[in-house]
Amino acid sequence: MVRSYKRKTIPTYDLETLKKAVDEVKTGKINSYQAAKKYNIPRMTICDRVNNKKGIVKESRGPPTVIDRENELKLANGLRVMEKYGFGLTSKETLDLVAVHVSENNYKTPFKNNRPGYDWFAAFKKRDNLSLKKPQAVEMSRKVACDPFIVNEYFDTLDGVLSELNLKGRPDKIWNLDESSFGKDPERTKVVGARGCASTRTIASSGEDNVTILFTVNAIGDKLPPLIIHRGKNT
Repeated sequence: MVRSYKRKTIPTYDLETLKKAVDEVKTGKINSYQAAKKYNIPRMTICDRVNNKKGIVKESRGPPTVIDRENELKLANGLRVMEKYGFGLTSKETLDLVAVHVSENNYKTPFKNNRPGYDWFAAFKKRDNLSLKKPQAVEMSRKVACDPFIVNEYFDTLDGVLSELNLKGRPDKIWNLDESSFGKDPERTKVVGARGCASTRTIASSGEDNVTILFTVNAIGDKLPPLIIHRGKNT
């Protein structure tokens, strides 16, 4: 299988036109000569489809895929769901999974030991709009907090608190506060300078000198002035 194959000829007809020509010949409305002239399609192309020598007219050109489209779509959708919820498979794990599916369903394949190669994988990604991506690192505490049972329990508790404090329907009384830390160490920033020359030296701190800013906003978008916390004199 060629990974970067480019078609050398451009067909003068689309698949819908070919399907229409084949249907008209099969139903006897016109013969293959008339269909070839009417739709500007080679007569043998029409005859091969009418006589089932080239299979049915399908959406994609070329030979059929080893795994039928229905199961390919199920595999692609399953990969999307697993990646979405933090259990994405690597390319090797995906190919191993396909190998198990092929073996258990007794597919006749050109694969060595029934395991497809990376050329098949590249074509599979292209057909189903998939890509390899680097997963984002998430702390275990954040991962656990995404558990639906924990999330549902949180909203049940929130609903009880809002009822108890009579805050339902009063978004202007519901405030949220969050903090952000900004480091003052100049080594953590980059400056513009001449290429090929070392950067000038600058006075650096211990790396622990940070400024904390607290942002507060309510449920209708009103904001309070930011609270800026500097490092204490004796800390």
